[in-house]
Amino acid sequence: MTPAPRSLQLPWFLLPLTAIAFLAMVVSVSTQMLTDLQSTPSSDCTPDNLRGLWQVRGGTLTLKLQGDRWMGTYTLLHEFRGQVRGMLQGTLQANQLQFTWKETAQRGTAQGGEGLFVFQQECRQFSGSTLSQPHGDLGRWQGQKLPPAQP
Repeated sequence: MTPAPRSLQLPWFLLPLTAIAFLAMVVSVSTQMLTDLQSTPSSDCTPDNLRGLWQVRGGTLTLKLQGDRWMGTYTLLHEFRGQVRGMLQGTLQANQLQFTWKETAQRGTAQGGEGLFVFQQECRQFSGSTLSQPHGDLGRWQGQKLPPAQP
């Protein structure tokens, strides 16, 4: 007769410790990925590289330079909030655009906060994130420069 297998009984505190260790690893990897992205060698972006229409998830973003400030307007279709219209304003250093933003949506409340886009691929693509205030919701962005409209 074979004895019944014994179940492994772990101390109660190991489950929360395991979860905390996993979360710490995820945060560490995410931070390293963002640091790598920001330190990716790229030439300084010029107004000609950035000015114009960008394809972003769910819509488009238009960037233009006014004096030494970058201005942007965007329209997105959001799964829960419906049509979202927003604007951003910020400064460019090398290949990084740091900005503040505000937006309104068909459904839900107006939002705003801060953000950072990091341009790559000869300033023809970007990745970045936004942080809403005061809630702290994190938004992920990716964009690709669209060719200028042909006459």
